Amino acid sequence: MAIVHSPALSLAASGCVGGINYTRWRGRSVARVRNPCIQTSSADQLVCRGYMTALSQAWGGTATEAQRQAWAAVASQVRYPDRLGTKRNPNGYNLFLKWNLQRLNYGYVLPEYEPLRRYIPAWKDCLVVYSAAYPRVQLLLRVLISGDAYDGWDIWRTPGWTSEARNPIEPDWRLIATKKTTGAYNDYTVGFSNWYFYRCRYFTSSGEVGGFITSKVFTTPPV
Repeated sequence: MAIVHSPALSLAASGCVGGINYTRWRGRSVARVRNPCIQTSSADQLVCRGYMTALSQAWGGTATEAQRQAWAAVASQVRYPDRLGTKRNPNGYNLFLKWNLQRLNYGYVLPEYEPLRRYIPAWKDCLVVYSAAYPRVQLLLRVLISGDAYDGWDIWRTPGWTSEARNPIEPDWRLIATKKTTGAYNDYTVGFSNWYFYRCRYFTSSGEVGGFITSKVFTTPPV
């Protein structure tokens, strides 16, 4: 999706021209690829829809008014970028969905009705090392200091590329592991003579996530 000026040579175009859809989104003229509106039902999508239904019902039925107000108060203190990169405050309901959906995706069973913010340590370093003898790429967390604690970390990776001069975009990244322990992660799914980009982030049991740190490594062939 892109912000456009004088869309389709008009002041404010609306509708579809070929495969492009012109519309207004949050007060801005935008153009995006036309969505055929095909609702697929993969196993992961059905699970996600089930989570969304359960969380929506929990917000409207189980959560108390005091809890909803507490979520609204925390939501006023956090900002997340929208699809065009503008940071905005979510409302209490959206934050409840966001954190609890991430919490359920990380394998925690029940939603949290209190917006409990837990400490996420700042990234210091993640060492990425390739060993051709196995072959594998090993990611080592070198960040924890005395008193640090967290609930887990995600590891994402791009496909193997022949050039280092790449700037990975969002569709390139694939989540390959979620760990709830410290230490190392070994990726044995790499090939030879490729550049791989990795990124990692912390998550807490409340569903809040930290920022990404990105590294890259070249998989040299064995001698």
